[in-house]
Amino acid sequence: MSYDFLLQAEDTTGAYLTNIVTCSEQLKYFDLSKLAAGPSPGTVVADVSYADRETIETACGKGFPKPKDAEDMREPAAGEGSVPQGYAKTGSVVIDIASRAARLR
Repeated sequence: MSYDFLLQAEDTTGAYLTNIVTCSEQLKYFDLSKLAAGPSPGTVVADVSYADRETIETACGKGFPKPKDAEDMREPAAGEGSVPQGYAKTGSVVIDIASRAARLR
């Protein structure tokens, strides 16, 4: 038995007031919603919030401002950054079920 994921997302804002990213990542999805049939046969579409390379570089460099309620917020470990709620980008992703390719649109 194996797990076969088409796409993974992680929303940690409830736990940390921010989403944690690894600085070597190129793209990270935080949450998925409104899963629906895609624009062509064999595809699905979902709304997403995500961090692209530019957002991850900002989070790992100078960084974003800390949320106002951040006194209990976990500090990112070495090689990590944090993307507070409101700084993630939003859009939709189309997933081709057969090839397992996902692309932002």
